[in-house]
Amino acid sequence: MSDARLKRLFSAARRAQPEALPEDFPARVMATVRREAGAQPARTVLDELDRLFPRLAWTAVLVMALCLAGDLGHSLVAGPDLADGATQWLEQWLFAGS
Repeated sequence: MSDARLKRLFSAARRAQPEALPEDFPARVMATVRREAGAQPARTVLDELDRLFPRLAWTAVLVMALCLAGDLGHSLVAGPDLADGATQWLEQWLFAGS
């Protein structure tokens, strides 16, 4: 837009008379504010999960990392891997009565 056109638009806006507000305008505004403040959307379980997903994801990653660290620590300290130890314990338990 050219500067002359902008100046004409602003001068026309200054000369225009503002529209008169109805007498009950403040009461209508307050009624609308109260109505909108009271209307909270219903939250579902999926909405809550969607809101909590980043925290749940990081918690799951932390749990997996702790399990992996525990498994690696156990295999370094105890010698055989977890599957061999479980198999050995199960064989001893099954054949303890014979």
